Amino acid sequence: MKKSITVCIVIGFTLFISRPLAAVPVQTFTGEWAISDNSAGTSFSIDGDGTFDINLAWWGYSVNSIFAWDAIVREASFGSAGIVSSEDGNGYTVSKRFVLNDLIGPASGNLNGFTEPGYWMEWGGPPVEGGEFLDGTRGYVGFSFQIGPDTHWGWAEISVDLSGDPGDGWLILYGYGYETEPDTPVPAGAPEPATVGLLGLGALALLRKRRA
Repeated sequence: MKKSITVCIVIGFTLFISRPLAAVPVQTFTGEWAISDNSAGTSFSIDGDGTFDINLAWWGYSVNSIFAWDAIVREASFGSAGIVSSEDGNGYTVSKRFVLNDLIGPASGNLNGFTEPGYWMEWGGPPVEGGEFLDGTRGYVGFSFQIGPDTHWGWAEISVDLSGDPGDGWLILYGYGYETEPDTPVPAGAPEPATVGLLGLGALALLRKRRA
């Protein structure tokens, strides 16, 4: 029994010290926010300081035989944020898709002020579509933004809902968060990984209790 307890202490302490003490992922929104048919979109202050950082929008339209929609993740104002992006086969700048616990940081990819997690258009010919969120399942986009002079990294969990008539649909936001330590990559979906630190704290408390 004593050997098992000792192993738990060592593992917990190792996990605790493996992450910089100053790095604290913060989740600032959870829920379900549906954004539909509004090219102006909705802007969000990621750290709550009142300065808008990123903007999410859904722009759908249907006129005669022209149908189209764009799901948009972009900076809220010029230079306010950069969205991690890639280029698809059609030459469009799309939002790069991350999965839970993927690290989002300087090595994640190119940053752009305007990206599309999904798009579809039909101009009287064959439809053109693209984006990494077309399957409708939830995923994460990554971004950087400024707090004062410092660059911070964040994530937003979204999905694209294509229900309805051509041109109709939703961009749904489920949550977002960021890393409070400047220039530090953040795991997509954090702060769930922060429970590792709690495990380490618990192990240290147990160690002090046994030594008392």
